[in-house]
Amino acid sequence: MEIPSLEKESTAIWLRGSLVVLFAISSCFFLWHYLVTSDKDSKNKLLIEAYPVTASNAVRVFGQLQPLLSSMVSTDVSGKIAEVNVSPGSVVRRGDVLVRLVNPSLNREIEELELSILSKKVKGKSDVITSQQALLEQKNNVTFATSDLNSLEIELNATEQLYQSGIVSRLNYVKLKASVERARVTLKAEKRKLQSLANTHQALSEVAQAELKILLSKKEYLEQQVAALDILAQESGVVTLMNDGLDVGSTLQEADFVAQIADPLDMYARLSVTASEAAKVQVGMSTVINIKGERVTARVSRVSPYVVENQIEFDAAFDATLPNGAIPNMNISGEVISNDELALVGLPKISHVTDTRSRYTLYVLNKSTQTFELRHVLINAISETEMYVSDGLEVGETVLLTSPDEYGSRASISYAEISS
Repeated sequence: MEIPSLEKESTAIWLRGSLVVLFAISSCFFLWHYLVTSDKDSKNKLLIEAYPVTASNAVRVFGQLQPLLSSMVSTDVSGKIAEVNVSPGSVVRRGDVLVRLVNPSLNREIEELELSILSKKVKGKSDVITSQQALLEQKNNVTFATSDLNSLEIELNATEQLYQSGIVSRLNYVKLKASVERARVTLKAEKRKLQSLANTHQALSEVAQAELKILLSKKEYLEQQVAALDILAQESGVVTLMNDGLDVGSTLQEADFVAQIADPLDMYARLSVTASEAAKVQVGMSTVINIKGERVTARVSRVSPYVVENQIEFDAAFDATLPNGAIPNMNISGEVISNDELALVGLPKISHVTDTRSRYTLYVLNKSTQTFELRHVLINAISETEMYVSDGLEVGETVLLTSPDEYGSRASISYAEISS
């Protein structure tokens, strides 16, 4: 009775073991099939056909408003700052005082000059009086010498008649004649002295006037410098720039920059674009600039040929009146728009592609040989999920979406190697 019971138990155990083994084999098979299929699907996802993309050829730009006309204000004289009446953005009229300086040394120099001028006038007047007195005395000497000569000549004429009549001796006649000659010589000498004194008097007068004129000119110059201590606006407009060191009590030297004043009604846009996109910006292209919340159209008027810190500057002239509140040096942004749309080739983004306007290598399928060959392509733009090729790839070509580094950047890899 016990043996049949044991046989039944043994049979049940064998059946349960068989089912466990069968289940394990089935699980392994399905797991293997899933892994193979999953691997194949993941590899298939690495292959994609390049698709067409049409994009507007617009370039994002940034910059500032700049005045077409501006005037630079600088100091004509050194001094300490007593007042600063404006700041960047202030509206000024021609003649307004921007900054007021003080320079006590100029006032002292003017006072000293005034004393020198007064002293020079007194000395000059004294020299002229002395010279005039000497001149007058010499004129009297000439008069006296002339009178003496005339008297001697009259006496000589009378004595000559007496000498011819034998009344006067020859000795007396000769002595008198010698006295006349001496009188003539004396008169000539006195006249020469008179002329010399007259010339000296004229020279003293001219020198005094010249020295006085120099002092007066120097005083006038110093007075102009004192007047220049008030630094004035040369033109009406808006103050766009100011010297950072314009603090009350600080010192400005002659020819130091003070401020820039610009006409707010006549401005242009000074913009910058990255060097990689500079080829997209050309003279004549339309530009849309955002100013105070309004979109204002402009046209590219100049493109700089120089690259500075990977940026290229260009200018744009506005086609319309600028919004109220637009001032020089205001930050602006906008877009340069080409008349043509740009046809690109699209692909999902690959991790190793990071820079626009740069060349990268991709594996592209050669259908005739069924191999992926390494090819250089030009990446025009990159978004969060896509990259756009402008050269080196055609629409419909199959690309392996992986970095060539994973295959050692080999020149080619077989299609079978990818599919296996």
